[in-house]
Amino acid sequence: MNNLNFYSDVKSKQFLSITQKRICFLGACTARNLANGISYFSNNRIAAYAPYDTIFNAPSLLKDLEIVTNNLRHKVIIDEYYHEFRDSIRFWNKSSNLNDVIDKNKIIDSNIIDSVKNADLVIVSLGSAEMWKKNGRIINRLPKSDFNSSEIENIYLSSEEVASIAKDIIKCVNSINPSAKIQFSISYIILKASERFSNLYLATTENYRILKNAIINLGEDYYFPEYELFKYYANDIRKFQDDNRHFNVELIAEVSKHIVKEVDEKLLCDIHEVPFSIKKVNNKGKVYGEEQL
Repeated sequence: MNNLNFYSDVKSKQFLSITQKRICFLGACTARNLANGISYFSNNRIAAYAPYDTIFNAPSLLKDLEIVTNNLRHKVIIDEYYHEFRDSIRFWNKSSNLNDVIDKNKIIDSNIIDSVKNADLVIVSLGSAEMWKKNGRIINRLPKSDFNSSEIENIYLSSEEVASIAKDIIKCVNSINPSAKIQFSISYIILKASERFSNLYLATTENYRILKNAIINLGEDYYFPEYELFKYYANDIRKFQDDNRHFNVELIAEVSKHIVKEVDEKLLCDIHEVPFSIKKVNNKGKVYGEEQL
């Protein structure tokens, strides 16, 4: 693995160097799966936290962290399409009862603070460089009711913009835990075809180029090679779920075990009382149960 070279405008010199045994993952959908996998295959001897469900892009993650670290009020909106209340960033926090959303936000806030405070290493997934803007505000997820709205604008962040956002994320993390090491990752998940790139593989490659250049320009030590790890192990289509985008449980397990061995090979545990599992998605990417190893 140390000799593998992967495409980027700026090359990273080392592949993976990690010794921390308390790791917090923040960001996109792979974060929680990796945290669960690392905890599972180390038999909880590596503490891995993932307080978010999914944050799709860096501006949304920064905004949420600024709310948490500055003890600000979360914005709750009414989703007219589904007739429910939901947090404007944490789209998964939704309910027909407004107070339920507010109370759950308090729990999520507390989990974020505790997870970052207890971590030796915080790995931040930057999600996608392509995103949607409505009325001048970047949104974490595009609601179905807004698909054809004239108020929606498709934008791509530059590497310089991503780097600036990453620096502000570092400030937020340091305000909670000044001693934590911080690294940024790029998810290998195949992006949906974008407005700029009708080919989904071109969209994914461009996203990688933008984010990789931003991170490496911060410094070699800020890069966590999640993209390269998944690219190495995802050697055939059977490693993906029905939508051919999300990783299956076998691939998550392989990458999780690789990370455990990098921390300390003696911590790897292959004997468990219950099988490892992740959320299962259908061919449209909608969750509908669990997939077991």
